[in-house]
Amino acid sequence: MNPQSDDNASRTILPWLLVFLYFPFLYYFGAKLSSLTYVDYPSFYSAAQLTFREGRSPYDPNVLSDAAGKSLAGRESPLSAASAVPGETPTNQRIYPYLYPPPSLLLFYPLSHVSYDMGKVAVLVLNHACLLLVVYVFLVKILGFAPRQVLCEVLPAALALYIIYSRGVSSTIELGQVNLLVLVLLCGAWWAWKYDRPDWMLALPLALACVFKIYPVLFIALLVMRRKFVAAGMVVALLLLAGGLSWVLLPHALWHDWLANVAPSCGYLRSPMGRIPPTLGTNVGIAGFVARLFLPPLVRMEDPRIGPALFPHPVIGRALAFLLVMMATVATLWAAYRSTRRGEKLTIRGLA
Repeated sequence: MNPQSDDNASRTILPWLLVFLYFPFLYYFGAKLSSLTYVDYPSFYSAAQLTFREGRSPYDPNVLSDAAGKSLAGRESPLSAASAVPGETPTNQRIYPYLYPPPSLLLFYPLSHVSYDMGKVAVLVLNHACLLLVVYVFLVKILGFAPRQVLCEVLPAALALYIIYSRGVSSTIELGQVNLLVLVLLCGAWWAWKYDRPDWMLALPLALACVFKIYPVLFIALLVMRRKFVAAGMVVALLLLAGGLSWVLLPHALWHDWLANVAPSCGYLRSPMGRIPPTLGTNVGIAGFVARLFLPPLVRMEDPRIGPALFPHPVIGRALAFLLVMMATVATLWAAYRSTRRGEKLTIRGLA
């Protein structure tokens, strides 16, 4: 057989294979919008409406119990009056507590100016755009594959399909979450770091990711260990600016309500606001794995518990989850430190 002809055949087939496999994904997690559960999107939308349209705190326990207590069983959502526009059906989906820190509300401001259904479509389009951006930035800008290689070579094409069909991606789209946007921002920061771009190009996307989610703040320690002090300082300054803006522009009760009602109920093997169990099947991290060992299983929000805990000792489970996360964090920081030292030794040898 001719290796050259086999190579040409694979280059011809792979692009069509990618298209063939991508469009079913686009159909099931795009065109069939009505079949998506969108569990998280209502909390984002309600928080934006309450904050920017009504001037109320989405962390107020009375607001939370009011909104979250309304089920789908023929009851109209408290958002009906705020979100309905002529000719559209008001949403009646169950609303779960909004748990993100107050600065994140600034990023959800656009949702306060669109109808519920329009916001659903916008979030869906944004998630699919972010998915394609993640594939492009990670494979082309970070790993260094040429766009033609992604389409015509087996390894990058397989990586692209692995990203697209990973459970975390489909779950994020199905729930109406913002994790793909956070991933785009982290990839952007990674690209800026790898190619030694100006510090602000590294700090800005990382700070935005930290506003959406708390865990990316760990990357500040990595910046310090890699002696990117200016970039680390910029991230901290931007986060302080976001906190200050949220204090000035948003209702003052927000910070008090979040610190008093939300923050104490969060943590490993805890149920935030008593409504979101950590054993959910979508919680795929270390804490989720440990929670399903030490707490009674509840794999979906509305399901009854399906049996007793395997090891009914939540205090031990909480300590174990914290220990495992700390071990992973220390291992990551140690690897970064070793990488820095190795780079310094190579530089010294080169100069010698």
